Amino acid sequence: MLTLLITVETPIEDFSVKHSNFLKIILDYETDIEVIFVVKENYSEKDALRLLASQLPNHQLIVLDERNNINEMILMGLSQSRGEEVLLCTWDTELKVVEEVLKKRKEGNELVFVRKKRSKFTKFIEKIGLSAYNTGLKLIGKNSDLFCEPNIQLMDGRVANLICANPVNCFELRTTNDYKQLKQSIVEEEKIYKYTPTEKTTAMSSLGWVTIIYSLCLISLAIIYPFFNNLIYSWWALIALFIWIIAGGFGLIYSTKQIYKYRNKFAVRIAENGEVATIVKEHIYFGIKEINFETEFAKEVDKLYNNSLSKENNKEKENEKITVTTEIHNTKPRVNKKSSTDKKIKTSNKTSKQSNTSKKSSSTKKTAKNQTTAKKVKKNQTSTKVDNNKTSKKGASKK
Repeated sequence: MLTLLITVETPIEDFSVKHSNFLKIILDYETDIEVIFVVKENYSEKDALRLLASQLPNHQLIVLDERNNINEMILMGLSQSRGEEVLLCTWDTELKVVEEVLKKRKEGNELVFVRKKRSKFTKFIEKIGLSAYNTGLKLIGKNSDLFCEPNIQLMDGRVANLICANPVNCFELRTTNDYKQLKQSIVEEEKIYKYTPTEKTTAMSSLGWVTIIYSLCLISLAIIYPFFNNLIYSWWALIALFIWIIAGGFGLIYSTKQIYKYRNKFAVRIAENGEVATIVKEHIYFGIKEINFETEFAKEVDKLYNNSLSKENNKEKENEKITVTTEIHNTKPRVNKKSSTDKKIKTSNKTSKQSNTSKKSSSTKKTAKNQTTAKKVKKNQTSTKVDNNKTSKKGASKK
């Protein structure tokens, strides 16, 4: 199964046409698909997505709190995906880009990244800047970056699992090229988004020019100067060369941190309890018109982090989600209604108790009667003895 994960932040224009065009392109390459829309609560046109998710099978709509950022939206969508592969894109992604990504997938690529197409000269400068940037990332302990679009890519299910298991590194794991065991490719297009602007000059081109100037100065100090000085380094040249190398290292680390901070400016936030602070407002899917709840993301979907994307596990997860949401909505205190069988059992118990008490009372009455009759018999026996004694005394007197 292929999961189409769409983050929606731009206005919806020709909603039905855009949705049908999305499906037409994807169904040409894959028939077993699911579609997940992720929006924020303050998105003005989410009613159309509500209707779509509730009426069409294999469709979902996840509405997050307006304070959640794009990385948290993507993380939430990945945690709900059931596909062995995930195609991540935005609502205003050009359909041509989506089609090119699917073509790369058909060729056997398991990871496909998207990058804006540049001229050959600009591309050369950016490659120099990218090599310097990745060197700086290694110095600060980060994975190397392809500097592609972080919100559009095709990823293998194992990568999606890894991202869900490490939410803090969500952005870094999406943009890295360190998955050596997976076949990778890059799609380059002139226009990537319909509404979202892409910068003509990126940070990589600026860093590339700075790297070229720095390298020329370093070469002049290390090679050209001694060549014109009888291959002898003066003491001030050695000091200048040492300072230049140290300054270049610190400058590279500082610029790398600033660029990485800008690219990952919407980091995934972690609450005090160590869980992801993503708040789900609504989760709507086929057959369920609307489910409203306000709770922390980790309390509801933390079990999804360590689970695989197999179909059996995901069915169990869906059942767990349904039970959780229904329990959340039952805010009224529950009344323990008694069944008719319980009533019959209790009435039978009452009657048995009554019969036992009646038996006990009758037995006590019988014992009391027996005691009274025994007393009467004893009285009669004593009275007969007294009479016999009297008669014996009378006979003696007569003699």
